Amino acid sequence: LRLLATDPLAGREVDELAAARIRTPSPETAHPLVALVEPALAFASGDGAAAAVIDRWLSHPDVWTRAVLRLMRATLYGSAGDTASMCTELELAITEFESVGERAGLAWSLTTLADLRTVHGEFKDAIACLERAVRLLRELDPADGAVLQRVWLAETRFRAGDTVRARSELLELMRTDLGGLPEHHRAGARLILSDIARRDGDLADAAEQLRRAGEELDRAPQAEPLLRVSYECAAADLATDRHDLVAAERHVAEAFALAVAVPDPTLVALAVARLARLRSLQGQAATAAELLGAVHTLLGSLDAIDCDLAGIAPRLRDELGEHAYEAAYARGRDLDDGGALTLVELHLG
Repeated sequence: LRLLATDPLAGREVDELAAARIRTPSPETAHPLVALVEPALAFASGDGAAAAVIDRWLSHPDVWTRAVLRLMRATLYGSAGDTASMCTELELAITEFESVGERAGLAWSLTTLADLRTVHGEFKDAIACLERAVRLLRELDPADGAVLQRVWLAETRFRAGDTVRARSELLELMRTDLGGLPEHHRAGARLILSDIARRDGDLADAAEQLRRAGEELDRAPQAEPLLRVSYECAAADLATDRHDLVAAERHVAEAFALAVAVPDPTLVALAVARLARLRSLQGQAATAAELLGAVHTLLGSLDAIDCDLAGIAPRLRDELGEHAYEAAYARGRDLDDGGALTLVELHLG
């Protein structure tokens, strides 16, 4: 499961798995743990054949083994931008983990599903998944702070509009649990606090929280791409609110480059949405509408756009007129992922 969580120890575990690799004649007869070796190696190495390897082992009779394989396959679907198939696999994994009472796998599946629900703007369901994941982890270990899930829970409450509770939970987390934990957890919490402060109009506090988040990321031995992209997007948002559009564009370009390097369509969409906001403020309404269409291509909808960006479409519609807006939006929406990236590169250039 740590392999799926992109833990810094994953590289060592891949080496250990490779050293202990055991070939078995049939997926149907292998030991449940041995059955995971080949799929885990293919998954962790980024092998293009990983999906086929995982599918071959899904005939294993052990329910827990199949649940772990489904969690791997869900992650592959997510990386490919197929969120519908990702959701199906996660729901199947959750059912199978529940049937054998495996709480650690269930908690991680719920956490991943919550992230997917958030992408699609389904905040109520995401909050329910994260709250359950926290309870499961604490059942396993009462001392477990479940910090990752609690940070995401606070962020989801914030995005759902419950700013007061989100800030309260984050500040409590910072006060009681976050001090001795990895830098990327502290950075994630500070990025959310920065966004809350910015939207409340306190740009000085937003800048301070962002500065401290950056320091945490600089100290982190292996910061997740999501946090790096989120940091650059937050810096772009703050620069935009300060009317420094040159700095904002620089941060958007950095966020886009980081996201494309992963690659992850959801992360790319975060950067593209900021570029759309910038172009709308620069009077390039048709370009902004086209970029929003590209966000739709990458995410599957605009439901997950946050409150800073949600108001762009109505403004552009008013400025361009219904027909011109829909035509520009369709030009971006009708692209495939590769075309969307080319479009963004053109407008960033």
